[in-house]
Amino acid sequence: MTLQIQAQDSLSIAKTIIFGAGTVGGFAASYIFQSNEYWDDPAEWHVMDWKTEYDDALLADKMGHFYFSYALANSFAKATEWTGLDKETSAWVGFGASMLHQTYVEIYDGYSDGRPYLGFSRGDMVANLLGASYSVAQYYEPYLNYIKPKISYYPFTSPTHPSVFNDYNSTNHWVSVDVAGMLDIDDNVFPGLFAVALGHSVTGIDRYGAGQHQFYLGLDINWNYFKQFEIVQDSYYLQFIINLFEKYKVPLPAIRLNNGVDAFLVR
Repeated sequence: MTLQIQAQDSLSIAKTIIFGAGTVGGFAASYIFQSNEYWDDPAEWHVMDWKTEYDDALLADKMGHFYFSYALANSFAKATEWTGLDKETSAWVGFGASMLHQTYVEIYDGYSDGRPYLGFSRGDMVANLLGASYSVAQYYEPYLNYIKPKISYYPFTSPTHPSVFNDYNSTNHWVSVDVAGMLDIDDNVFPGLFAVALGHSVTGIDRYGAGQHQFYLGLDINWNYFKQFEIVQDSYYLQFIINLFEKYKVPLPAIRLNNGVDAFLVR
C-alpha cells in the first residue's frame, strides 16, 4: 500500500486566518483548563526529583506525554495542510505547535504546588520531544506510518483520579502495527482491516509509588487500509477524519500478559 495524503497547492489567506483563530482559541481553552485543574496553587520554581517522577504513575505518564505530543503534532500538521502549506512544512508546524504547548505546560507545572506530581518534569520534556519528533519522522520515513502510537480508556475514571486527563489507572497506551501493510498483503480484506496492538497500562497507582504494570497483545482497526481507496485519496476531509480516528485504539479482543496469559479481554 502506498500511503498518500493530499495537500493544497498554495496558501489560502482565508483558511490561514480561520486556522490561526482556531489555534489561538484552542491554546486559550487549554490554558483555562490547566489553570483550573492543576495550577491553582502557585509555588516557587521547582524541578521534580527522579524518584517522584517514577512514583507518580510508574512512568505511564511519560507514555502519556509521548502519545499526546505525538497526537497534537500529527493532528496539527494534518490540519495545517488545509491552509495550503506543503506536507513537509506542515509537519514542522505541527512539531512546533506541540512543543510550544507542552513546554509552557511544563513551565507552569514548575511554578505549581499542592499535588505530588506537579513540578517541572525532565522526563515529561524528553517524552514530549520524542513524541513530537516521531510525527516529523513519519514524514521523512513513510514506513513509520505502519507503526502508530494510540490510546484507550477503561473504565474512563477512578475514585482517586476524577479527570480522564490524568487518570493513568484507566489509561492504556498502545503501539499499533500494520503488519499486513508492512508485508504488502493488505489487498486481502481480513488481514488488511486489522493491525496488531501492543499495550501497556498500570493499575492500583496512588501517585506515591504504589501500583503494578500490565501488558497486552490484541487486535486493532487498521485505518491505513482505507487510504488505498481513491475516494479517500481525493478527499482531504476524509483523510483528516481518518487521521483523528487512528489516534484511538478501538476496543477489540486482547490478551493480558502478566506472568503468563491470564485473561481474554476487549480493551
